[in-house]
Amino acid sequence: MMRKVLATSFIMSSSEASPSRAATFLGGSFYSVSMLPPFWQAVSHLNPVLYLVSGFRWSFYGIADVNPAIGLAMITVFLVICLGTLAWIFKTGYRLRN
Repeated sequence: MMRKVLATSFIMSSSEASPSRAATFLGGSFYSVSMLPPFWQAVSHLNPVLYLVSGFRWSFYGIADVNPAIGLAMITVFLVICLGTLAWIFKTGYRLRN
């Protein structure tokens, strides 16, 4: 929803699958993040998908790329950031139609 609000044109809002696809590939859905070069490992740790996938992997297999407690904390941080941004958008009416 935030992408739709922040989009300035139809072209921008219709291309929303690209960032989601990149987040999925860098999130370790298909491989362990430890297989990536060090730079991409660091980039992957900024990705909330990594913590979600790692949590699912830990719950099924008992193996995780990230400590489950750290993963839960990071998911909470990302959730608070998203909810804070949405609250600000609704409070200020940023780019919302009347």
